[in-house]
Amino acid sequence: MPGSAVFPSRRPSPEMVRAPKEAVLAIGSCAIARVRDGARGVSLTADDGMTELATVAGGVAVEIVAWLPRRGAGALYRVRATTGGRQEGWVPATSLEPVQLPRQRRSVQAAAAPAKPTRAGAPRRAPAR
Repeated sequence: MPGSAVFPSRRPSPEMVRAPKEAVLAIGSCAIARVRDGARGVSLTADDGMTELATVAGGVAVEIVAWLPRRGAGALYRVRATTGGRQEGWVPATSLEPVQLPRQRRSVQAAAAPAKPTRAGAPRRAPAR
């Protein structure tokens, strides 16, 4: 129709929406490498996300050392295995499961009984005139 305007959609494109099972992990935190789709292990890749450098077994604890967002392909995390030669490389977020570390409880000490006020140390009022 002549004179009609076409407005672009404000809905995010499907590739920009994060997959619901993708973990969000803090740098310095720990995670567990999880094997997906019957693979023999979790591949640690180079910066390009494609070249395999090493493989860690499923269930291995890893430390998150860096994060790399990728539009439409899901985030990559640089991880370092905490055991077994300290292998390091990039893995997709879907291959990581956050570790919930137990909180350490602080010891609670009973409050000391308040000291009774003494009249000897109390300031005196001036006499009324």
